[in-house]
Amino acid sequence: MKDLGKDYKFAKQLQLRFEETHIRKSKAAQQIHVAASTMSDYINGEYAVSHDSKKALASMLGGLALRWSSGRADFHIISFMDDPKLRADVFAAIVSAKKEERERLEQEQHYQELVIERPGYITRADQEFMDSYWKNAIEEVAAEITKLIRLAKYEGRDPQPLIDAFNDALGG
Repeated sequence: MKDLGKDYKFAKQLQLRFEETHIRKSKAAQQIHVAASTMSDYINGEYAVSHDSKKALASMLGGLALRWSSGRADFHIISFMDDPKLRADVFAAIVSAKKEERERLEQEQHYQELVIERPGYITRADQEFMDSYWKNAIEEVAAEITKLIRLAKYEGRDPQPLIDAFNDALGG
């Protein structure tokens, strides 16, 4: 794909969902009121997909990865981890989540000791360590999201009703 400043990560997830669901691209294009060629451009990452079209496609195609990728693009939230070095399976997701948690926990005590210091006493090395802690914490969240997505797919479960119930009861 050419780099046109478009969202190739969403395009990749869109293509995967079409492959997994066997929904015809022409049918999807018709339902969101775009030309079939435009849908092909979306899938190839040639055109940015509007928020409303992403919402309609996610509703039609389902899939947590597609929804998370849309949220990442549209709202700048943490998404799932898509590490090209790792296999895209449930075992890799579990191992990765444990690794990311371990890395964060190894840093946590020192981070907590630094974060309570007054700003004038924090050195450049301290700030770099704190930044590293945050990087690892974010990677841990992304790895846990990946694990959730891959476990649901492995089990053949649609976790959306559970996510909706959580969001209704405890979601911010």
